[in-house]
Amino acid sequence: MEERFWDAFTVFLIGLGVLGLVLGLCTDLYSAALGVVVLVGFWVIAISLRVYMLARDRDEEFGSYRPRRLYDDRDRY
Repeated sequence: MEERFWDAFTVFLIGLGVLGLVLGLCTDLYSAALGVVVLVGFWVIAISLRVYMLARDRDEEFGSYRPRRLYDDRDRY
């Protein structure tokens, strides 16, 4: 269920970015260039939060990771 929440939240933030662009174009509150900046900003925030929150659980599997050695003295002889 948590993944569905983050899917919905991501779509919500992407929609806010589109709304910011359309609001700027239709009402002349700000320029089209600033509307694109708002759009991209919301999209970056949405995707970054999604990746951070959903990839966090998968990274815990690798918490006890030890780097592999290229050689071991015991295996040489």
